[in-house]
Amino acid sequence: MILVRVLNMSDSDTDYLSADEESVNIDEQLDIIPVEIASEVGEVIAHNEPVEFQRGLPDQHTYLGHEFNSIPGRVIFADDEIVELCIPDQSGMETVAPPLPGQTVPLGFFTWRARNTAAKIIQGNHTFGVLPREGSKYKVGTTVEILGWHEEPVDRSHINYLGIKAIGKARQRFEVLKTYSRREGDNVYQFAEVKILPEVSLSSVANSYISGHNLRLSKLSQLKSLSSVPSFIFDLYDPNILMEKIKLHVKTLDGTAILAVMPNSEILDICYWLILQLPFSEEFTMELLSMNCVVQRLRAILSVIGKFEQGVCCKECNSSLAVTSDSLALSLHGPHGTFVNPGGYIHDTLTYSNASGIDVITSPTMEFSWFPGYNWQIMICHSCGEHLGWKFTNKDLNPDNFFCFTKSSVSLRITKKEDSPENFWVM
Repeated sequence: MILVRVLNMSDSDTDYLSADEESVNIDEQLDIIPVEIASEVGEVIAHNEPVEFQRGLPDQHTYLGHEFNSIPGRVIFADDEIVELCIPDQSGMETVAPPLPGQTVPLGFFTWRARNTAAKIIQGNHTFGVLPREGSKYKVGTTVEILGWHEEPVDRSHINYLGIKAIGKARQRFEVLKTYSRREGDNVYQFAEVKILPEVSLSSVANSYISGHNLRLSKLSQLKSLSSVPSFIFDLYDPNILMEKIKLHVKTLDGTAILAVMPNSEILDICYWLILQLPFSEEFTMELLSMNCVVQRLRAILSVIGKFEQGVCCKECNSSLAVTSDSLALSLHGPHGTFVNPGGYIHDTLTYSNASGIDVITSPTMEFSWFPGYNWQIMICHSCGEHLGWKFTNKDLNPDNFFCFTKSSVSLRITKKEDSPENFWVM
């Protein structure tokens, strides 16, 4: 059955760090725990009382191993620069969109072709591109920089070779200009010529009114007094005011699960982080990624988030599955996670404490568990049979069970459907 073969975590099957948490050391950036501690967490704990799950564990991706070769330095391209990027095979990218800037992405290159591509990337500037889904009307993707990697033996069809496991981080958005392939020796690689997209701020507006020392001390509120434009117009474009309004809607939808772990960072980083935490559709996520200004993204989010109910439903048949108030932050960075399985398939996920309308179709296993100590089982929609994600269980841990949905399989229920661009984005 293709469903199990492709999406099973043990078959061919975010950490999110803000921009100011950079490090050239992969062990420091991921805060890798000692092997002996990880193994203790994975064993059945002989206590009468459940042990609280350590929320830092999923962010460390210990299932990939611990002996990473760190890659020093960082690659940042100039705005509007034309760049050639190597493009790995994206057939295993089961995410709703290319990774967002700041998103940490675990990577598995396990086929012969994939590992050769990964080796070429590592030997070069250790940066590759992730394109929009094939057939998408959007032309925006993101660069991903490999922070650390290690090799591991792979036995496929009686052919032994070394696969590559890696940790990457999305850096910059780009516009795809053209794609092509090129033979180099015995290998054929895919490439894209891209244009690096800028992140436009409203500082240019302030520069036209204020200069010198006053500019360094000023905020948008001071700019209001220098303009004949009514102050409420400025409020419509003040990123801090927009973010506070969005937080109120998030609190209504989600309670405190998301807000409690919101990073203390720049508005731009928080905006990308927030997009990851909510089950926005591929269409809306790509629309947000295509925007060049954080204010534009915040206004777009604000225009739709008030239309959502608390219901999380199957994207295929619209059956109710969970409620947003049951969001569960099992990592230090929120309910969202990005994981890779042994087949190299990458999934964006959201975790919830309760779920309904699901069927579990496999026996529990702890093999390659993304949440150390927990067994996992594949779950599908009871109504339509669509793959939804995984149920995790361990009676000796708290929580003793939870539900991990792929973002690509669920959507938020809309209170009122109207013929508007906003609803087109999220439906």
